Amino acid sequence: MDWIGMVQISLSIGTFGMLVYEVFYNSRQRKIDRRISVTVEDQREKQRKLFDNVNGLLDIEKKFIYSKITEDELSSILLESLSYKVGVWININRKNKFAERLRDNCTSLATWLASSAESRIMGNNNNYLESAHRNVMDIWILVDKYIEEEENLIEYLLKK
Repeated sequence: MDWIGMVQISLSIGTFGMLVYEVFYNSRQRKIDRRISVTVEDQREKQRKLFDNVNGLLDIEKKFIYSKITEDELSSILLESLSYKVGVWININRKNKFAERLRDNCTSLATWLASSAESRIMGNNNNYLESAHRNVMDIWILVDKYIEEEENLIEYLLKK
């Protein structure tokens, strides 16, 4: 073999080595990218479900304040408020530093709404809504903080 043949063979081996390296590296990088995209999708879906439940609680509170509620609606409101409470507990991101405060305020609001519905069903006029209103104000503030922290957590995940 002459020098030209040796150079061609070494270039072919080098090219093959680079091809193998690129295939291995790209497949590994695709797995990482896929894992990140699935994780981000899951977090966004849980966040959407969480805020559906939080909005459900806030809608029930508005319904109590601004509309007349029949006896039949009271029993469904009782069950809905407790159901939304469970939805908040399931879908909250525990890595978020505002999660515990948001969960506690939603739990208190759901409890106050259920108690108010139950007292109206029993014929008592105990008004738990003043106590619930404090939780509503805190929830609105915490929702903004929670969203900002979620965006920061997702941004951190993407930078990894």
